[in-house]
Amino acid sequence: MKHVDPFSASRNVLSIVLLAVLLLVASGSYRPAAGAKPPPSGNPVEPGIWRVEGTTPGSPTADLEPLRTLIGKAGVVGLGESFHTSGGYYVAKHRVFRFLVERAGFRALGIESPWAAADAVASYVQTCGGSLDEAMQGLLEDWQSAEVRDLVSWMCDWNRAHRKAKDRVHFFGFDVKQPESDGPGLLDFLARIGVGEGDPLGDGVLRCDGVGSPPAPGGAIDAADHNACLEALDAIATKFGRESKDIIRRTSKTDFEWAKVRLTSLRSSQVFNFVRTDAVQADEARDSGMAAVVRAMQSLRLPKKTKVAVWGHNFHVSRAPMLDPNGLARTMGTFLAESLGAGYVAAALIGWDVAVDSPPGLCGSVRQPVATSVEARLHDVGGILLVNPKVSSSVLTAGEPTIVSGFQIVPGDHYIALLFLDESPKMIPLFRPPCGP
Repeated sequence: MKHVDPFSASRNVLSIVLLAVLLLVASGSYRPAAGAKPPPSGNPVEPGIWRVEGTTPGSPTADLEPLRTLIGKAGVVGLGESFHTSGGYYVAKHRVFRFLVERAGFRALGIESPWAAADAVASYVQTCGGSLDEAMQGLLEDWQSAEVRDLVSWMCDWNRAHRKAKDRVHFFGFDVKQPESDGPGLLDFLARIGVGEGDPLGDGVLRCDGVGSPPAPGGAIDAADHNACLEALDAIATKFGRESKDIIRRTSKTDFEWAKVRLTSLRSSQVFNFVRTDAVQADEARDSGMAAVVRAMQSLRLPKKTKVAVWGHNFHVSRAPMLDPNGLARTMGTFLAESLGAGYVAAALIGWDVAVDSPPGLCGSVRQPVATSVEARLHDVGGILLVNPKVSSSVLTAGEPTIVSGFQIVPGDHYIALLFLDESPKMIPLFRPPCGP
């Protein structure tokens, strides 16, 4: 009888098992069991820098694990970008958002688009009913792309497969540039509480830019109309505060809260349009309003403690004030950080050869970053990279100012992570021909 070494046999069995596991991992079929320890974190290039294997949504996620560590326990994360309308950025954000849903428990995506019109996409994500293309027409044109449509379609598919309320994903817009919606909505609510036609409050609202007449071209708003608008909005805010109990009794608490959101949104839009030449005042007006809408969506539309990703420009999602031509401006991220503390963090998406489809001004590759920028140093490393800006490396010194996304900043004060793409092709527009060749 042939002698069998039990230790050798065990090693052979173990080798077969390990080979099978490696094949499953390589094919993307392997998924850790619930509660299992995650795979090794990322592919380190040097301290504070990891290589990301690609941007394809649904790819294995081990290379993104450092991002989850950097986000930590934050319940709201800003996902920025240095330029809108770049398709490579949109595909990368799709992958990151799927990762946040599947591996970090996030369940909502807010996007920098007027919030009332974005409700068509929000409804589609919940029901998967009707035409997705029709719903997409409610978004800002910058997001009317094949890449964003793919993300929305995935959100619908996720909800088809996850029926429990806590597992479902949600979509919303948060921009305040929608006076044509907020004005009539606020007037309808005022009529319900006895403020009808001919009342000075209603007449003042009608003088807000874009409410009673089309928006003024180039922000050339008449000062008398502007002052009348703000006086009416301030008086309505006072009325809401003084008569809140009676107003809720005559309407409902939810309707009253949405009326207050419309009031805030309309005021932010009005000030933004009127002081447009003063970049700091304009940006702070808009960004404070956008932060208020994000918080309102959290409290009024989303299940309690829902983790939220907010998609906007690197400027808007920054945790610290950003330098405008007129000085430092507080951003949406600054206002969110003031209310949420460590519960809000932001990641910037940056690139080297970035192409956009934003006619008539921008089409194709935009000007490459200056040689002293973080992007130029990351280009020398090459590929797709994830950077922790709080760790000194070959591309930056922690705590020292440098150029990121065209701004001179201390990166770690603004973002917990930088995601770098060496190349990002322009987006594929849905409802118009692509710009240029």
